[in-house]
Amino acid sequence: MAPRLSSVFKFLDKFPNSQEAYLTWPAAAIAFLLNAVLVGYALLTPLPWVSRQISLFFGLSGMAITIRALFYFLRSPRPKPKGLANYLGLIGSGVVILLAFGLHNYLMPGYTTVLGIILITQTAVLHGRRATYGLFAAVTLMATGLYLLGWLEVHDLWQEATLFFLTSALLAETTLRLRQSYLRQMTHLDVLNRAAQVLASTIEYHQVVNLVCSLVQESIPADAYYMGLLQEDKLRLELIYDLGEYFPPTEVALEDTLVAHVIRRAQPLLINDMELERWKYKCSVRYVGQPRESQSWLGVPMVVGGAVIGVIVVSSYRKNAFSMKDVWLLENLARQTAMAIDNARHHQQVEQRAQLDSLTQVLNHNAFLEALERALTQARGTGSSLSLIMLDVDYFKEYNDAFGHLLGDQVLQLIIETIRQHIKRTDWVGRWGGEEFAIALPNATGVQAYQVAQRIRETLRQARFTDRLGNPVRPPTVSQGIAVFPDEADEVFALIDLADQRLYMAKSRGRDQVEPGADFWARQAKSGDELPSLEQGKYPLPDVNPER
Repeated sequence: MAPRLSSVFKFLDKFPNSQEAYLTWPAAAIAFLLNAVLVGYALLTPLPWVSRQISLFFGLSGMAITIRALFYFLRSPRPKPKGLANYLGLIGSGVVILLAFGLHNYLMPGYTTVLGIILITQTAVLHGRRATYGLFAAVTLMATGLYLLGWLEVHDLWQEATLFFLTSALLAETTLRLRQSYLRQMTHLDVLNRAAQVLASTIEYHQVVNLVCSLVQESIPADAYYMGLLQEDKLRLELIYDLGEYFPPTEVALEDTLVAHVIRRAQPLLINDMELERWKYKCSVRYVGQPRESQSWLGVPMVVGGAVIGVIVVSSYRKNAFSMKDVWLLENLARQTAMAIDNARHHQQVEQRAQLDSLTQVLNHNAFLEALERALTQARGTGSSLSLIMLDVDYFKEYNDAFGHLLGDQVLQLIIETIRQHIKRTDWVGRWGGEEFAIALPNATGVQAYQVAQRIRETLRQARFTDRLGNPVRPPTVSQGIAVFPDEADEVFALIDLADQRLYMAKSRGRDQVEPGADFWARQAKSGDELPSLEQGKYPLPDVNPER
């Protein structure tokens, strides 16, 4: 039996209106079989001529109508009926039931009752509860009226009507609840299917967040929701929605919260009456979004590799707003979201590693150049300056030849550590090639860049450097050239070329020099000012990188 049913489902899946086909084909098959039996009863049983003709009419018409109705629901596109057309099926069902009851003495015993139950059940499937009971009430009233007028001959009408009502009501309610459960399950499966498709189509972290939240809003009857990711002992709320309003991302402490309970147990938590159930978890009230307390709350963890990375939370200002089906849906959605976020993080890490020099962990040539182009575009738009330092290690080849490449690598790492001591978090460094590095200083003047370059020189002079045997080695020196945007160059390659030219001017003067350019020296001489000392300016010599 199972293989045959599966073949029926596969056939129905080919049609775009397969949801309605799934719901209608069992009743259609039973109705077709019932009418076929009625035709056989009329042909094989000795009946009066009138009874045979009426039975054949009902049987053949019922078989034809059943086939037509089934393919009507499979047809695509099938416009939704409007106005009176929407009720033609209900009217037809009522007329058929009345005719069957009125002529039941001429039909096969039990046919009328079974046919009525089938039509009532199908009405429940296709039109819902209101239409079902409306149809039953209309049929009952019309049958009563016809009976009182003497136009309808039915023995024991009230007994038959009561039995018919109870049987139909039971089947209708069962069918309605199954229909509601089926349609909701189909909706949930559709949401999860679309979630799998859209989450697999992106590896951008913020796109994942937005896609998940839109799916949650569409599929779960929540007034508010948010998604949070763990950051040590805090929860970073990436997106917050409450009563039609979006709130900016924020961080909240986890201590004494329902979310902490979800994360600690790594299990979903459903609360359908906050006033009655909150005391179980000993949590204080904290507002996220609107300053109102939720009455229903559902939180599920996002787990990757056995570790909780965050939570998805939905809430409602109504009691008993969520069911276990919502828990199941949100749990599956959270599982897919966790994998998508993990993939996005790995992709981000791979991209970051691809932009870094493997030895020094600063930007490689291409990444530095792209960052510099973006920074110059921004500086041009805001009218701000940007200083560029090109730095080269003096006599670097001698370190490799005398002490080996391992010590040469240590020299490069020492250079980077020294540079990082004297630049801000908004500045960045790149390895231009070999032993040459580039330093970008947004919003820095030429004087400030000169200060940074001089501090790098002084710090390297004081460095203690040894070979692998612990023997002291002369610390490296560097030559540096400075160029300023937009005062000296207004285009990225012109700025780099100017700083590079000045770097080689510093080398030609004997190395271990800083060359800020002839204009810099001319301005200093004209103003009579002394060069700024290491303790002056906006770039003080810090213990840690300062914030600008």
